[in-house]
Amino acid sequence: MKPRKYLTKSSFKIGLECPRKLLYLNKPEEYFNNKSSDPFLEALAKGGYQVGALAKLKFKNGIEIFSKNHEEALLETSKLLTSQNVCLFEGAFSYEKLFVRSDIVVKSGKTLKLIEVKSKSFDALDFESEYLNATAAKSGKIALKSEWVEYLYDLAFQTYVARKNYPDLTVIPYLMALDRNTATNVDDLHQLFLVKSNGSNIEVTQTREVDDSFSGFNILGEVDLTDIVNTIIQGEERSEKFLNGTMAETAKRLSDIYLDNEKVPVNYIVGSQCKKCEYRGNEAGLKSGFDECWVERANIAAASSKKLVIDLWNFRGSDKAIENNIFELKNLTEDDLGKGAALKERQLIQIKKESTGEQSPWFDKAGLGEAMSKWKYPLHFIDFETCMPAIPFKKGFYPYSEIAFQFSHHTMDEKGNIKHIGEYIDLSPGKFPTFDFCRELKRQLETDQGTIFRYSAHENSVLNRAIFLLERSEEPDRDSLVAFFKTITKKKDKDEKTILWEGDRNMIDLCEFVKKYYYSPLTGGSNSLKNVLPSILKESKFLQGKYSKEIYGSEFLPSLNFEKHRWVSKTSSGYTSDPYKELPQIFTKEELVRIENLISEEDSIRNGGAAMMAYCKSQYTLMTDIERLALQNSLLKYCELDTFAMVMLVEYWKDVLAVT
Repeated sequence: MKPRKYLTKSSFKIGLECPRKLLYLNKPEEYFNNKSSDPFLEALAKGGYQVGALAKLKFKNGIEIFSKNHEEALLETSKLLTSQNVCLFEGAFSYEKLFVRSDIVVKSGKTLKLIEVKSKSFDALDFESEYLNATAAKSGKIALKSEWVEYLYDLAFQTYVARKNYPDLTVIPYLMALDRNTATNVDDLHQLFLVKSNGSNIEVTQTREVDDSFSGFNILGEVDLTDIVNTIIQGEERSEKFLNGTMAETAKRLSDIYLDNEKVPVNYIVGSQCKKCEYRGNEAGLKSGFDECWVERANIAAASSKKLVIDLWNFRGSDKAIENNIFELKNLTEDDLGKGAALKERQLIQIKKESTGEQSPWFDKAGLGEAMSKWKYPLHFIDFETCMPAIPFKKGFYPYSEIAFQFSHHTMDEKGNIKHIGEYIDLSPGKFPTFDFCRELKRQLETDQGTIFRYSAHENSVLNRAIFLLERSEEPDRDSLVAFFKTITKKKDKDEKTILWEGDRNMIDLCEFVKKYYYSPLTGGSNSLKNVLPSILKESKFLQGKYSKEIYGSEFLPSLNFEKHRWVSKTSSGYTSDPYKELPQIFTKEELVRIENLISEEDSIRNGGAAMMAYCKSQYTLMTDIERLALQNSLLKYCELDTFAMVMLVEYWKDVLAVT
């Protein structure tokens, strides 16, 4: 017998994002999806499986329902709930065409407690102010902040189905998540569980036994969300974008769309959210759902390959433009843009380049030259690799305490001599490397007063968080470390209004220089270094001439991880290269695509994103020494390229200014 098909939690959430996606989700053999899920990588990225395992450990007598078959899971849940008191893991509920499984279900008499476990952090004592939209509240409306919509609608959907399945029971919805205000009182808590991929299944192994004195659960906060869940179920919450109504109406509408393969009209759906659509693009034999939507709404064929209003850098008026039937980026005018002269100028440059088809780069040479004249040599280029694990490493640390485990460091003197002068990495399982990272970074940077460069705000944020940890530590050299890092960082208060400190040698953000002084159509509007680097290598004759030779890693340009390496390749169509693609793969191509969808679009997937995932892999999976060494060697090359990419960017600009 063919298994019965339901609208599940995952398809419900996708339907809330965009009802049209349910058609594409239902036909994976027909539509391209660039966001194919990989539970193992997601587990490494978000720590969800480990947090879930910690939560289950709190309920010692819980019974897990392992069956993947919906009907079997429903039957087993039903039998177990005949008991007066019972705790279930992955309890199953259904109503009409709807099916859900709840992380933890606790029955006490006539009360059923549904506990949704999330690895997201929250303020357990004041959660309401965290999830409610204050602006909407001022006008008498109840609306959720965007970052909580998915989670609370998920819990509301579960609660609705469970109440319909068991109308004689009182179903109370709870959220259990990491309390950001509570420090762990257990050392090496993050090593309590290891994650392993076993084909299509994820296995979480407990590494040591714990007794009744174990108190590692203290970082898990638990809140009763009956009020807001009831508000959502009754249809009184106002953040739902496409389907306004009660949960009964919304769930029925989405289940009908999903199960009947309904092609929802897209007139009210196409908008800014399409920018992150996983159905944008195609492969041989597969169709693009994104293209179908944009053909219907805007009559634009092959929209995936074109620059649309949603592709304009930092543009928040795309929904309004689409309402006014402006769909392609090239058709935007200055009147369509928001306020802010600097922002608008950069956007207008992108629009002009797109409308004319001109591929040459734009420079503000006067502004760039003036800014560069203030730099002090030798120049220092640094890049950090970090991870923010859900479960903290050390006693006294909080959930998502940042781990700084690697950096790379290049220098350039006034004559243009370049060296990969230093680096640091520590993948030791269970070790908290941040303080040693800080010591080594200080040692390498304190020898002179040269200008220090980073790319984006990441390095400044990392050092500010390190200062916070150091000030509360018992490290013998904490005062000297804190004093030094305050000379190269900037810190604002919580409201981002008051500057708490700004060092005399505060690091310079080259990403901000890109935004102010340089734009290349080859980047597609992105300021990410992974897009800027291949663009400048295609544009610069100077870089092509220099780095098409095996000079990198020679006595003329020393490297710690490369030997006589060529960064630019010459093909029949000219010089072209993406150096990140030339490095040994830490992950497979398919895994990198999936990682990219777990990481912020401003992060460099081939370094920051992949490095974070690799570090998680070194901590939460079983690895041999040989595997760990291979992983380390790959990470060293990636991080070295990150800082050298910044060097090449500066070389390119210096050459452009010298030519003029």
